[in-house]
Amino acid sequence: RLNYGERKKFSKTGAYLAVESEVPVIPIVHNAGACWPAKGLLKHSGIIRVEIGSPLETKNKSVQEVYDYTSKWMDERLDKQ
Repeated sequence: RLNYGERKKFSKTGAYLAVESEVPVIPIVHNAGACWPAKGLLKHSGIIRVEIGSPLETKNKSVQEVYDYTSKWMDERLDKQ
C-alpha cells in the first residue's frame, strides 16, 4: 500500500500473465488509501470510491500494449479522485 496521493510505477507482471493466458484485463482503481493509510493499522471513516474499467482483450496484444493501456487508464482515473 501507498499513502493516498502517492504513486509508483506499476508492475508489468499482471500484463504478462494476462497476455500469456490470453485472458482479458479489467482495470480497477480506488481511493482506500485515504481511509487506511500505508504502514498503519488505524482506519479513518470516509467514502471509498472504486472505479472498474471495461475488459481489455489481450489476445494478439503485446505485454507493453496491455501495460501502457492499463497504466494510462489508471493514472487518468487516479488524477480525478
